[in-house]
Formats: sequence, C-alpha cells, structure tokens
Amino acid sequence: MAVNDHDSFMLLHLGDNDVNSKDRSLRHMLGCPRDDIRVHEGDFLSVDSHENNFLVHFVFRMFQKRLRIARKLEVEFVAQGRIWVLRFDMDKLGGNWLVEFGISRDSSPVRPNAVLEIQANRLSPGSDTMQPLRLDMCTSDVLAPGGVYRYYMDQFSTRRTVLWQLSDWPMHDNTAYVDYNGTLTAELMMTIKPRYPY
Repeated sequence: MAVNDHDSFMLLHLGDNDVNSKDRSLRHMLGCPRDDIRVHEGDFLSVDSHENNFLVHFVFRMFQKRLRIARKLEVEFVAQGRIWVLRFDMDKLGGNWLVEFGISRDSSPVRPNAVLEIQANRLSPGSDTMQPLRLDMCTSDVLAPGGVYRYYMDQFSTRRTVLWQLSDWPMHDNTAYVDYNGTLTAELMMTIKPRYPY
C-alpha cells in the first residue's frame, strides 16, 4: 500500500488542525468530526514536464458555525515536500472574509500558481445551473515562510501568503457554497513553477 506524505502527516496527528489549537477543542465541543483533506500529487494535471502539480480536496464540516464562533478556520496539509496552510479569516481592516494559503515556517520557498474552487450546493439567485466559486490565486512572486521571507525579500518579489477577498458570503444563511449540514467542499489545484525561470 502506497502512502503519500500527507497521509503520514495525518496519521501522526501532525495535521489535526493544530495550526489553530482552539479549533480542535471547538470541534470536540460541537461533536464535529475532523475535516477531510485528501492530497493527490503528480504531473497528471499538466503536460509541461517542468511543472509539479497537486490537487487537494477539502471537506470542512460545520464550516459556518465554526467560522462564526472562532472567526478563523485553518488547516495544514503536506504536498510536494512542503507543509501548506489554507486559512479562512477576517480582514481586520476591511471587515471582509478572506481565504489565503501559505507555507509553514519549516518549508522551502516556492513559486505557486493556484486555483481554489468552492463547490456550489444550491442555485445562485438568477442562475439556472450550480456554478462553483473559482478563485484564481496565481502569483508571479516567490512564496516564503516568515523566517526566510526577509532573505528572499531582497532578491525576489516575495510574499508570505496569497489571499483572496470573499466579501461576506461565508456568513449568509442561504449561501450557495455551504450545504444544508453547514459543510463547505473545495478543491485547490496547485502548480509549482520554477523559482528561477529557464
């Protein structure tokens, strides 16, 4: 049986939402099972041999309830030899919700291009078909963890996270992107570009 790095990470309980220790106790109090995170790696997503790709499938249970209580929801996963973080949080200045991804402090810098698709579970007002929310989270910058960030900041266009504003739909009672049980399902499709163009 082949086990990828993410499966080992989860079996060791290293990725059991310990990014935010309050979330584990909140899930326990609510009787909410842990989130389902599945990582699929390989170059099957692209024909360019210089690109490494992976896809992560997320199922966030009791998404709205947890976000309303804790004001933040974040998970870790392992792909392409790095520990990644996906976070839903509130922009303190603008008051809007956002989603962002980054890499852990123990991971090496990377230049990612990502698309996050949040599954629709209901028709949006005025629509005949269910359309996923597709967030293009591509960047030409190098993504570097906090400690390494200062070093790379001088040499490359660098950032710590890639984020996307969500407005206030995560709190809407009848949002198309959360099912009747409060579950949000999403897929993150990532392409790792060379840090140094050929």
